[in-house]
Amino acid sequence: MPLSETNVGVTVMVVAPRPDGTRVPIGTGFVTAVSSPIPGKGFGYVVTAAHVVRFAPTTFVRVTLVSGGIVDIPVPQWIFHDDGETDVAVSPISLNRSIIRYVPTVIDSDIDPSRPPPRLGESVYFVGLLASIQAMHPDNVPMVRSGTLGRLYQEGVAIKWPDGTIHSMVAHLIDSRAHQGFSGSPCYVQLEPRGRTDITNNWDTYLLGLITGHLDEMGVDQQTRNTGVALVTPVEEIWHVLQQEELVTHRQQQIDQYEAQISEPQLAIADSIEFGLEETADLMGKLLQVPKDEAEP
Repeated sequence: MPLSETNVGVTVMVVAPRPDGTRVPIGTGFVTAVSSPIPGKGFGYVVTAAHVVRFAPTTFVRVTLVSGGIVDIPVPQWIFHDDGETDVAVSPISLNRSIIRYVPTVIDSDIDPSRPPPRLGESVYFVGLLASIQAMHPDNVPMVRSGTLGRLYQEGVAIKWPDGTIHSMVAHLIDSRAHQGFSGSPCYVQLEPRGRTDITNNWDTYLLGLITGHLDEMGVDQQTRNTGVALVTPVEEIWHVLQQEELVTHRQQQIDQYEAQISEPQLAIADSIEFGLEETADLMGKLLQVPKDEAEP
């Protein structure tokens, strides 16, 4: 079954400057939202793999304009998993759908304990940057890849980050070949309805996690070369980061301001933001208390 526009439309590119100042993609990210008690509003975040951005002094999120072309939004700070091991990074982001082309989704349903569990052998899809075809970069278009779910929640998977440090992760194992640039991509599982009575249209496809990498590229054991196994950080770990104290506190502060009408709403709202591009960059800096000159390219 093909993926919907929603599954593809959340994807963004993570870019960083070269020494000469030109910006190049270094990985993939995706936009999601945490729901709020205010009807129709949610808190927007961009999500990617920690190893993509942890060692880059400056990063941007590349998005596509409704009018055509692309724009790079600076990310003043990434929030990482508090265990120092898990390969997740998130940052608040505000996007105006009248200006920027993307499809908002809410992550809450993807971690709902009542969702039907996937079975081994289910089809999975991930949407990201194909780094080897540079002609795709200026258009900011992702590629959809697929694989098969081979193992859920495998503990003790040792991987090597770009700085050479070894990390142990819990990973879903996917039978799929490696391509550079897909780290940080959203990974969806598509449930096979045959033989099941617990699947509805709302549950046929959901976020399984994000692509960390492949054993071919990141595996510590050299004997794992050419394994064709992709590593997915579970969606529960993304949710864990979104529930860390600093982000929970920030969301509550924004709700309090909104309800008290102290100032204009400053929620990072996936579907109802009224800010322009420059204001978006300013807002990201303000939310994380980063001076404006550090939040600009």
